[in-house]
Amino acid sequence: MLNVFFTSCVVCILLIISFFVPRLNEDLGLLSINCLYVMLAPLGMDWAYSGLEQYRYITIRSFICKLCSLILLFLLVHDKNDYFIYACIVVFAATSSWIINFVHIRKFISSIYGISEIGFRQHIKPMLLLFSSLLAVSIYTNVDTIMLGFIGSDEQVGYYTVATRIKSVLLSLVNSVSAVLLPRMSFYLKNGDEDLFKSTVKRSISVIFFMAVPVMVFFEISAKEAIFILGGEGYEPAIIIMQIIMPILIISGFSNITGNQILIPQGKDFAFMQAVSFGAVIDIILNVIFMPRLLAVGAAIATLLAEVVQMSIQVRHSKEYLRKNVDYLYIFKLIIFSTIIGTLVSLLLLKVLIVENYVLGFALKGILFFGLYGILLFVTKDRIFVELLNEVNNMLRLKNINKE
Repeated sequence: MLNVFFTSCVVCILLIISFFVPRLNEDLGLLSINCLYVMLAPLGMDWAYSGLEQYRYITIRSFICKLCSLILLFLLVHDKNDYFIYACIVVFAATSSWIINFVHIRKFISSIYGISEIGFRQHIKPMLLLFSSLLAVSIYTNVDTIMLGFIGSDEQVGYYTVATRIKSVLLSLVNSVSAVLLPRMSFYLKNGDEDLFKSTVKRSISVIFFMAVPVMVFFEISAKEAIFILGGEGYEPAIIIMQIIMPILIISGFSNITGNQILIPQGKDFAFMQAVSFGAVIDIILNVIFMPRLLAVGAAIATLLAEVVQMSIQVRHSKEYLRKNVDYLYIFKLIIFSTIIGTLVSLLLLKVLIVENYVLGFALKGILFFGLYGILLFVTKDRIFVELLNEVNNMLRLKNINKE
């Protein structure tokens, strides 16, 4: 009910703003479909499934909905004039997941209580803090695109959007670790198990860097192929933009640990809100400074620096739990390994294997980079890599036992 109330307020504000901003009036169709997207958001309830640790369900549901949307994209979107159909498919991909959630949640709750029965007042303060935090995050993840549309051109927005789309997909993969661990971390603190909380923080930091560092380095050296595959050769200016924002994979991954795994479970919602709000303000200021001269490149620089500022503030509030839980030598090892392998792969493809097909070049780089990286981790008996291999081996063994 609280979600419905605040969603209705947001939609009303959006509609009022649209009457006074000519730019929004130009695409009323797109605005309408996105209003529908916002209105259906309360049905999502991914927070409920995360709290219930129904991650298998979330994964299967997301995969099916995204696969259907991908098929629809190939069938229905053929040129730039199909932008409205594209927007409808994007909205369908999200809202279909939300509707399924709303129907499926009946397996876990028998009824939906009214506001008076759940105690509306006790939820107002924490809800407003969290809402403000999410609003600030939304501002500095979207304001650069909006400002670029006003200061620059649609062409610059296109370059920036292609680069940030790749970053967003990769970031969702890296940050999935924090989303999975948040309910568990809160559970440990609620039960007074601080030692287990700290050990989980230490392990999750290693896992985040284990994932983020090689992925960042790979997409730094493969930016050209990734951009040309997604957008075409006309999007060459997006290459440098993508290379500028790729470090956000590491920065935001670490911010998710300090925010979602430390500050929020600790009840330090105000500190979290302070960090993301300050990041949003810095992003707007830096966009005003850099964007008129550098356009999309300036937006990328502003976003990167804003992420650094937000992370720094969260680290300051989380230093008590980070002091002995960050394995700096392990992180340094991952950076060295990734850099060495990335350099070798780039030189090999540049000097020996000249590949003109971008898809083939991207595939070859991926196989060589992650193959050599995996071999290096195996030879040095990397602890996270060994744990991962053991888990995969146990899953396969259990599957074979079930078959027998």
